Amino acid sequence: MKAANQDEKIDMTEMLSEAIDRQEAIVLMGEDRNRNKQHFLPIIRSDNGKFLNLNESEAPVMDDIQDRFAQILSPKIPDEKMQTLTKAVLRMKKVKAIRLGKPWQR
Repeated sequence: MKAANQDEKIDMTEMLSEAIDRQEAIVLMGEDRNRNKQHFLPIIRSDNGKFLNLNESEAPVMDDIQDRFAQILSPKIPDEKMQTLTKAVLRMKKVKAIRLGKPWQR
């Protein structure tokens, strides 16, 4: 990733692969029909280039990322027929349903 300081603009003409100040990061993305949330975790590498740890991000909170992996959830709630069909396909594929929340409290 490449980030700009608060008062500067990112040079969009520079290829990320050629940017000297680029950073490696993992982006956690979550969305529901009401909001999107992203969290950046910069990668820390040791002197020999191996993965060492993840750092806390100094990136500002972003709630409007637009990319091919963002905003993929349909704003329309599926009707009962589509929900039934989807559940049948997931059963056929042997996908297990899990309850979201705190797994240690199940």
